Amino acid sequence: MKYLLILLCIISCSSSERSLPRSKKIQYDDSYTYLIVPLEVEKKLEPEEQKFIRLINKKSTVINTWSLGFTPFYAQLDKDKNIYISGNQEFDQNKITNGTTAFLEKRSWDNKLLWRYDDKFMHHDFKILENGNLLLIRFLPIDPGKVGIEPQKSFHMGKLWTEEIIELNPETNKIIWSWKSHLHINIANEKSIDDRGEVFHANGIDVIDKLDSTGKPAIAISMRSNSTIYIIDKESKKTVWKSPKNLFTHQHDPSFINGSTLLVFNNSKGYSEVIEYDFLKNEVKWQYEGSEKFFNKLQFYSPYISGAQRLNNGNTLITLGLPGLLLEVNRDKNVVWNFFNTLDENKLDTAWPYKAMFKTRAYLNK
Repeated sequence: MKYLLILLCIISCSSSERSLPRSKKIQYDDSYTYLIVPLEVEKKLEPEEQKFIRLINKKSTVINTWSLGFTPFYAQLDKDKNIYISGNQEFDQNKITNGTTAFLEKRSWDNKLLWRYDDKFMHHDFKILENGNLLLIRFLPIDPGKVGIEPQKSFHMGKLWTEEIIELNPETNKIIWSWKSHLHINIANEKSIDDRGEVFHANGIDVIDKLDSTGKPAIAISMRSNSTIYIIDKESKKTVWKSPKNLFTHQHDPSFINGSTLLVFNNSKGYSEVIEYDFLKNEVKWQYEGSEKFFNKLQFYSPYISGAQRLNNGNTLITLGLPGLLLEVNRDKNVVWNFFNTLDENKLDTAWPYKAMFKTRAYLNK
């Protein structure tokens, strides 16, 4: 079923947009660079094979390249232009779920290994904090009976795979804060537990120093399996907001625009959309689901991965993850720039699985 959805997505996305240039020649703000991380989730690395992460500008010029001896999943730059990369050398991620990583590395601009942290239960997203610490998502296996769930033979290792958020000090590799989902969410009421025992499938995380409703630091975490975003008060670890039922479907990448608003890529079913949502007023403030001049509604679709980032100029950078396409969209929903993740033939139908991207982040030139 998964591969049928992928095929349908590729066919619908590529049917009329194959001839689009990799970077559209439209007037745009060229003060950003973009970290391009190919997501090769179906391909095991051969001996001596190298993978590459590239930093590009809006003209598709490569500013820097990091050559790797492992398959990267996601990467971010810090303020000193060092790069943090999550990866999986053993390629055993499918034992629990897609998106599982085994380690996180910090490398310099010239690709020297500066630091590494190993945790076979890490998966999907991470966040570099202002204090230099890292927020990580990891699986937390627990006994099903501990939360009132009857054990099943199909559960991986006989466990329920719940979620844990940790704050890691990379100087000491010590965990200085954690949040465990089973202590704050009633798992016995969840209907999203799959055959392997995975409960939530967290796929995105963000943090803000001051939430408008509490005046305190908070964390947003996206749970794909139950199509829910939770905002957690960091101090008390209590849920201060839970997205309304049916607002999102299999969403990714919640990011705080301010203390009352989130930007979310809503993967949905049959079409996707980017939603700017005021969680204090419980209303949609802005959304993008394609535009007549660039995409129709059915073509703007990625059933898996993807993300969105609000830029300082007010535009929104969108990663349509499965076909490997970046869009910059202004408030009037006009596409002002686009990029296909390929240095080869510029066709959407050649993207999966070698040109897909989990999500991409833009960085202001300094």
